[in-house]
Amino acid sequence: MSPAGSSPSSIGPGTGIPGVQPVGPEKSSGCIRGCLIAAGVLVILLILVLGLGGWLFYSKSSNWIAIAMEKGKPEVMSCLTPDHSPEERAEFEKAYDEMAGAVKKDGFVKSVLEHENSWRSLQAITADKKIDLEESRRWVSEWNQEMERHAGKGRNP
Repeated sequence: MSPAGSSPSSIGPGTGIPGVQPVGPEKSSGCIRGCLIAAGVLVILLILVLGLGGWLFYSKSSNWIAIAMEKGKPEVMSCLTPDHSPEERAEFEKAYDEMAGAVKKDGFVKSVLEHENSWRSLQAITADKKIDLEESRRWVSEWNQEMERHAGKGRNP
């Protein structure tokens, strides 16, 4: 018999006291773990898709943008006001073609970085669908200056 007249105890490690709830982590069905794994896989897939999309945009966008510029050329040329002489129209068209060629040759990002002022000016003067003589002269002059400046850095115009 055990001391003090008590019966042998069945309380020990891994057994609970009757009527008392165990304290500590409850066993789960693994649902949370499965959801976390699925979320992690989705995040990895999302990063891969965005990375692939970014790479495609960076590597292929130059051709797409150059094609869009070529297709949009008639609309830009129609913005020139009637006071442009045929020579001034030809000069504007030449500068526009050079810009589209720079995008195709060097890439969109590099072209915008090298010719940021010309890009901003072209956007500004075409915004109202009307390019007056002064605006076109200023834009052609900006473009030519940027081409000369970058030609000195080993770039052929």
